[in-house]
Amino acid sequence: MALVLTVSFFIFLCGEGTAFNFPAAGRRRGDASIARENSKAAISKAPEFDNPYIELDIIDFADADGHRIDPVSHDCLMKRATELPGAFSEKYDSYSKIPLNAANPNLPPGIPGRTRPGPVADC
Repeated sequence: MALVLTVSFFIFLCGEGTAFNFPAAGRRRGDASIARENSKAAISKAPEFDNPYIELDIIDFADADGHRIDPVSHDCLMKRATELPGAFSEKYDSYSKIPLNAANPNLPPGIPGRTRPGPVADC
């Protein structure tokens, strides 16, 4: 009986206009159905869909030379954004040396390695 009530409650919560509208979650950092999250292509396509809102995590950083930079991708590992192994800090000794808008256009849409929302591996 408890299982039936739990499933019924979940179905009730998943109705239109609630926080459980899962298709909108794909536009959290742009439209991940057409391009990698946080990419220029994904962000530019997101407003064309039912949910015109985009969440971005823009963090204020200063590089080793004191230059202020605001990266969109805050992952320390390069895998999700570039499909390359390792951490950004292993390849670049300064955030300002990371190429701007250098997402790989040949990567398939979506969020690599993720089948559901969850934390990203720590560095």
